[in-house]
Order: sequence, then C-alpha cells, then structure tokens
Amino acid sequence: MPKLTFRSHNGFEVHVIGKPGDSLLQTALLKGIDGFKGECSGMAICATCHIYISADSAVRVHPMNDDENETLELAAAERTSESRLACQIEVSERMDGMLIKVPDVQ
Repeated sequence: MPKLTFRSHNGFEVHVIGKPGDSLLQTALLKGIDGFKGECSGMAICATCHIYISADSAVRVHPMNDDENETLELAAAERTSESRLACQIEVSERMDGMLIKVPDVQ
C-alpha cells in the first residue's frame, strides 16, 4: 500500500496509506484531509479537488486528459504547471512516497 503525504497551504502534513484503485480525492475524504470539497463526486466538472503535484511525481501518474485540463480553468486557487484534479488520479503502488500539496482555497 502506497504511503502518501498531503501538505496543506500552511505546511501542515498528514501521512496516509492509500488504497490502490481509489482516487486521490476518495483517499483524502476517507482519511479526513482538510481542504477538499469534491462537489461533483469525481466527475471532473467542479475543480473543488484541485491539488499540486511536482513534475517528479507527475511521471508516476497518468497524463492529464482534456476534460481535466478544461476543468482546471475553473479552479479557485492559482493554476500552475503542477495543477491536477485529485478525482482524476488513481492511487497506485508507483505513488509510494508522493507529496500532494493542497491549495488554500477550493
């Protein structure tokens, strides 16, 4: 089971064990990680599960699809090259040790 770290905008970190097959959003909600709304229940239409993952970590997850890219334009927090939607990233063993940064606003 992959170990994941969620870091809030103020630097507070929560370490969790992810379940392969769940999305990062499901993992965050199940583990009580603050900062996620997930208003569209993982349909990639609301951008309330916006996260940042580094370029080093991005190679461990599937590439962004067009729907995710378009939805990120709606994100309340600044969109950067590290922006992704947690609902669109499936937890896998390759993600062991990954840092997921949570913006200050969804």
